[in-house]
Amino acid sequence: MADLERIVGYRVDREISRSSIASVYQGYQESLKREVLIKRLHPQFVSDPEIRARFEREAHALARIKHKNIVHIYDYRADDELMLLVQEWIGGGSVAEFMRSNGPLDEREAIALAIDVLEGLEVAHNAKVVHRDIKPSNLMLAQAGAIKITDFGLAHFEGSPTLTQQGAIMGTPAYMPPEVVNGAPGDIRGDLYSFGVTLYELLTGDNPFQADHISQTLQRVLTVRPTKLEGVHDETNRLLLSTMAKDPNQRPASARAVLHLLKPLAVQLGAEEGWGSLELPPPSPPDENGTGEPKPVRDTTTHSIRPTTRAKPSRRFVVAAWAAMVLVTVLVIVYSATNLFVGDEAGDVIPQDSSLALLDADGSEDLDESSGERENTDSDLVNTEGSDETQPGQTEPENEQNLADQDQIQVDPVSSVENDDQFASSDENVSAESEQDLALSEIPVAMPSLEPSLSSDSGYVILSVQPWAHVYFNDRMVGTTPLQSPLRLPSGKAQISFVNPQFPRVNRDFRVPTAGDTSLYTVDLYGEIGVIEFINAIPWAEVSLDGEYIGDTPIGRPILVSPGEHVLLFHHPDLLDEEQTFTISAGEKSSYRANLYD
Repeated sequence: MADLERIVGYRVDREISRSSIASVYQGYQESLKREVLIKRLHPQFVSDPEIRARFEREAHALARIKHKNIVHIYDYRADDELMLLVQEWIGGGSVAEFMRSNGPLDEREAIALAIDVLEGLEVAHNAKVVHRDIKPSNLMLAQAGAIKITDFGLAHFEGSPTLTQQGAIMGTPAYMPPEVVNGAPGDIRGDLYSFGVTLYELLTGDNPFQADHISQTLQRVLTVRPTKLEGVHDETNRLLLSTMAKDPNQRPASARAVLHLLKPLAVQLGAEEGWGSLELPPPSPPDENGTGEPKPVRDTTTHSIRPTTRAKPSRRFVVAAWAAMVLVTVLVIVYSATNLFVGDEAGDVIPQDSSLALLDADGSEDLDESSGERENTDSDLVNTEGSDETQPGQTEPENEQNLADQDQIQVDPVSSVENDDQFASSDENVSAESEQDLALSEIPVAMPSLEPSLSSDSGYVILSVQPWAHVYFNDRMVGTTPLQSPLRLPSGKAQISFVNPQFPRVNRDFRVPTAGDTSLYTVDLYGEIGVIEFINAIPWAEVSLDGEYIGDTPIGRPILVSPGEHVLLFHHPDLLDEEQTFTISAGEKSSYRANLYD
C-alpha cells in the first residue's frame, strides 16, 4: 500500500477485498473525522482506456444522485499513476453476505428490502441513470438500518460514452435481462428485471437462471420462466413475475409504479419504512479485524418459501419442443430398423471420424462437466460475438442448384417465451416435475425454419453439440443447438461450422444423405481446447496469460485456451516476476504454480 500513502487527507487502514481490476480498502478521512471506503484501480489498468472509463463512469453516476438508499461518493482522483474513488463507509456488508450467514429472507424482510431498493432506483432513474448490474452483492446493509445500492461501474446515463464493445454485453449473466442478452443496451425496465431476479433469489435461496456454464446461464435467461412461490402473498408473486417478464413491455414502467402496488402489502406486513422497519441488530464482523462473513443476526432454522414447481419455459414453447422430440424419436426408431445409422447399399452414412460418435440408444451423451467453465458471478463483461469467417460450402457440381436453394433457409427471430397469461397458476406447471421438462428448460429459442422448396435431392442432419453452438452452413447461421428439428441440407459433402464464444471456431466436413434420409453427428467442443484447471503462486501474484491479465492467485476457475504455446506471467509488486512458457494440446488439462520467493 506504499503508493496509497500519497493520498492527501486520507489514512488507509486495511485491505478489505481484491478483485480482478481493483482493490477496496477501509480508510479514514482525517479532515472530517469519518470512516471511508477507498476503491483503487490496479496500477496495470490505469492506462487501460476502457477500464479507466468504467471507473470514471461510476464516479460521474454517483455524483448525479444523492439518496439514503444509494451509496454516497466523497472524492474521485485520477492521474497517470493512481485512480481511486472515495465513498461513504458501510459497515454491514452486502445482502449476499447477509443471506449466506442468515439464510434466505422471509417475506417481510424481502418486502422491506424491496422498498429501499425501489426508492433508490426511482431516484437514479429520475436522474436518467440506469444501474445495469443490480444483484445481491451490489446491495449493502448500512449500520443505520437501510439498504444502499452500490457499484455503478456499468451504469448508463445521458451524455455517458458507450462502454460496450460490439458483440459484448454488460452485466452479470444470471441477473441479465433477456433483451440485453440479445444485444439491446437496456433501460430502466432492465434494472427492474434484475431487481426481480435478485428478490426471487433472496426469497428462495437460489437464482432461477444460474447454471454451470455462462452459455447455459444465458440460454436459461432466454427460455426459462420462473414459477410462483409458495408461502408468500399474491402481491409478492405479482411483483416477482411481472418484473421478470421476458418481454420488457410486459414489465412495470417504473420503480414508482412497483412501489405504488407494493405499499399496501408493505403496510400489512409492517415493512413500509423499508429495511429499518425490521429493527434487526446491525450485522457485525466475526472478529475484531473485520474479516470473514458477518455473524447471523436472527434464527436461520425455518424457511418455507419455495417455487410451486421447477422453473420452466412457457407452455407453447414446451408443446413445440415436445413435438420436435416426438419427430426425432420416430426418425430414430424408423431408420434404426433399416440400419441407416450403420450404413446401407449407398455406402456408409456416418464418416468414420474419431471426433464423431453416435448417441447412445436413449439419446444421452457423455459430458465431462469438469472441463466446463463455472460462471463467475463477479464478471461483468460477457463476450457473445461469434466469428464470421468465410467458410467453404458445397463443392460437388451436381448440387449447384441445391446451393442456390439455400436462400430458402430462414432463421426464426428470437421470440418472447412469455405465456399468454401474465401469471401462471400452479396447476399449469405440474408437468414441470418431470425430467423431460427439466431437459427442455435448456432448449434455446432460436431455431432453424427450413422451407420445403429445397430440391428433392436433399437429406436431414441431426446434430448433437457439447456444450452448445451456433450452427453455420454456407456462411449462414441456421440455428443454435440443441436444434428443435433436423437440418434439411443438399445431399453430398458439406462443411458445417460451430461457433461458441468460449471455444475456437470448429469446422466439420459431413456427408448429407440422399432422398430424405437422416444422419446423426456429435461434436464435442471440449475436445478442441486445452483447460487450465488451477493457477497458484507463493505468496500471491497477479497473473497474465499471453499478455492479458486473468486474475490474482489463487485462480480456481477453469480457463479455456487454444492448443499451442502460451505464456503465463506471475507478478508481485515486491518480488521478481516469473514467466512460464507452456504448450497445451486439445483435450489436455493442466495446472500451474509459481514460487516467487525462489
